[in-house]
Amino acid sequence: MGLFRTGIGPDGRFRMIMPNFVHMSDEDLYSVIAFLRSADPIVQPKGIVSQPQEPSFLGKVLGNTVIKPTPVPTAAVVAPPQAVTPEFGRYLVTGRYKCYDCHSGDLTKTNALEPEQSFGYMAGGSVMRTRDGREIVTRNLTPDPGTGTGSWTEAEFVQAVKFGMSPHGPLRYPMPKYSLMTDDEAKAIFAYLRTLPPVQHATPEDGPVVAGN
Repeated sequence: MGLFRTGIGPDGRFRMIMPNFVHMSDEDLYSVIAFLRSADPIVQPKGIVSQPQEPSFLGKVLGNTVIKPTPVPTAAVVAPPQAVTPEFGRYLVTGRYKCYDCHSGDLTKTNALEPEQSFGYMAGGSVMRTRDGREIVTRNLTPDPGTGTGSWTEAEFVQAVKFGMSPHGPLRYPMPKYSLMTDDEAKAIFAYLRTLPPVQHATPEDGPVVAGN
């Protein structure tokens, strides 16, 4: 569990690009570990040698300044009851799916310990890349009606998150399709987003096709 919480493996080495699930519940983390150790065909061991980490100069700088291990929680991490509520939606955004990691203003300025203190929290702006290497900017998910999701209906949001079709057109990589997410989970996230302060932050769009919108 320590690797998932802190990014530090059993050998004591810090995995710089390993996501840290600080706010994921203990139960969810144990479920992930149980699956990884299961007989499911997709998680069976393969004789593939991992490449050693060879961080660039910039990576070394970030590893000694911005990107650092997160502390182990001092108490049990418990998720709110599963329901279509803002409380459960916040847990999904900050703990299980970590939506804020991409949908805040800068990938290097997210705050793992206090997600809401991340730069541009949920207002988009992080620069990512499409499969063909082009830059694409994550979208504003705050309830601003002009530049965010304020004009979306709950049904439209569910359709976008689960199947990749927003009211403005299909979503593009690297925005995944959460097809196995339940409708109630997507509705809970929508309910939580509605509680955020609207932020007027327009992000570039590639014609009718947008990223993470």
